[in-house]
Amino acid sequence: MAPKLQPNGGSKKTNRALLKTCLLALLLTLMNPPPGAGANLTVRLFDYADIGPQVRQAMVQEAKSILMEAGVASEWVVCRAPRTSISPDVCSQPLSPNEFVLRLVPGRSASWTALGLSLITVEGGTMANLYPEPARVLASQSRWTLPALLAHAAAHELGHLVLLEPDHADAGIMRAKWTPEELRAMGREDLLFSPDDAERLVKELQRRGAE
Repeated sequence: MAPKLQPNGGSKKTNRALLKTCLLALLLTLMNPPPGAGANLTVRLFDYADIGPQVRQAMVQEAKSILMEAGVASEWVVCRAPRTSISPDVCSQPLSPNEFVLRLVPGRSASWTALGLSLITVEGGTMANLYPEPARVLASQSRWTLPALLAHAAAHELGHLVLLEPDHADAGIMRAKWTPEELRAMGREDLLFSPDDAERLVKELQRRGAE
């Protein structure tokens, strides 16, 4: 026997009940946002080392993924790239509390093997340098690619800038040194923000966003 069609009145009741359920779910979401909601940052990227558009794009995508896994949404604006004469208007504006500057620079830092350096002072910190040259050497000595190493270095330095801490962790992406031997033994999951660091990043960015 074929199923009987529900009268129109029943259909209207079902629609009203569904609408009420949706409105209730929306209200609960607004009252209790998911963890990480409102944790956003913007990166202004200046490429003085000419790493190339493909490497740069792959680096940015991987860095965004690393930050997202920590509960942080990020927007990246390429403010300076070789053979590009036009810079987005935002690049000349003052930095907001959740905006940071990353510079890809040629050469090496004073420590020679460091992939990055956060410029933090007693007044705060908004800028860090990334060094592709030692990253290329490290990539050739490990199974990691240049974009992946630069992305993890970028996320590492952003961690310093957000938390305004020069200290390092014993494990995870905030560890102080990444040797070729360690990298060969590690997977991507071994170089992510720890749950504790991720929670602190989210809380600090939410605090800054509320200013």
